[in-house]
Amino acid sequence: MSYDIEAIKKFSEVVLIPLIAAGRIGNEKLLSETLLIDSIDAVATANLFNFVGDGLPYARKMILEINDNIARWS
Repeated sequence: MSYDIEAIKKFSEVVLIPLIAAGRIGNEKLLSETLLIDSIDAVATANLFNFVGDGLPYARKMILEINDNIARWS
């Protein structure tokens, strides 16, 4: 499963409201690629975090590795 990144980029050029990418994200690699798109304001992650095995810890580790904005726990 994946987002249609090209469609999201095109859509972001014509909307003036915050843009949330949503739609069954399937792995942390796609999450990181999507988070790096400047025109996307948020990413819906329920599928990854709730239904993909260890999706949450892997995604959290990846977000920390790319130094994106996420809470840091001790």
